[in-house]
Amino acid sequence: DKFLKEIEDNNNIECLYRGMDIGDICKKLLIFQEEPNTMYAELADKLFMIGEKSKYFLQQENFFDIQRTDISDNVFIKIFDMLGSKMWDRRDSYIRKEEDFFDYFLDKENKNKFIEAINELDKTDKLFFKNYYLKLLHQLCCLKYKESSYFLSTSTNFNIARQFGIKKDGSGIVLCCWKIKNIKLKHKKYKGIPTYTTYPFPYEKEETEELGIFPHFIYGFKITKKIESEEKFVINHHMFSNSNTNIKTTVQLGFNIDQSNFNQYLEQTEYKDSFTNSDLY
Repeated sequence: DKFLKEIEDNNNIECLYRGMDIGDICKKLLIFQEEPNTMYAELADKLFMIGEKSKYFLQQENFFDIQRTDISDNVFIKIFDMLGSKMWDRRDSYIRKEEDFFDYFLDKENKNKFIEAINELDKTDKLFFKNYYLKLLHQLCCLKYKESSYFLSTSTNFNIARQFGIKKDGSGIVLCCWKIKNIKLKHKKYKGIPTYTTYPFPYEKEETEELGIFPHFIYGFKITKKIESEEKFVINHHMFSNSNTNIKTTVQLGFNIDQSNFNQYLEQTEYKDSFTNSDLY
């Protein structure tokens, strides 16, 4: 209770929730237990050690059209083509609202100008705009990108997140996390580089996280059921470690977790790779 109160009372902290099908998360963590309590225990053991990762880490490296560190012309050509795809429904309210943005990419004569403008940027700004465009494609569920996206969808609203993981029988799982609020930096305006004005589904209150969520910032998960009294909340057991007794420090830095056997845990999942803080943009 004290821990949650510290999160809720801290203006620099943002709570995030990620709803998932419990079958999907068990599949990628290679959990085959059918007895609920045994399954939840194994889920907690693995999840609170390796965290939640984007689909990118479920694929072999040679699967990807777009590598997460690549800022070559080829990447931006692919981004241009995806944003200029005729798959977008011109009647969609978001597409209509951002008509000038999408029209730019529909005009193939703009491709060379776009690449030339991108090449005027330094490495940091190239990475920014690469992620800026890919985040939009992720939220729009672009089929050419979504299955290998290195972004992860969360919501700042628990009930909205719950809807994304719930099955017809009412079962699902909602990860409960927190993060230090991002400083809202407005992107710079560059000549020849089109920008959009807003994200597509504001009512979903989405926060699109890069690469995944560290276990250090997951305080638990809720097993949802059709009958509320049958629901179960599983707390991240690291919360009770002697190394996490200072609540204010833990909220700022995340749980202190002994991950000396991290690789052994990772090998017992479908993940092909992982990431560290240094990999984040």
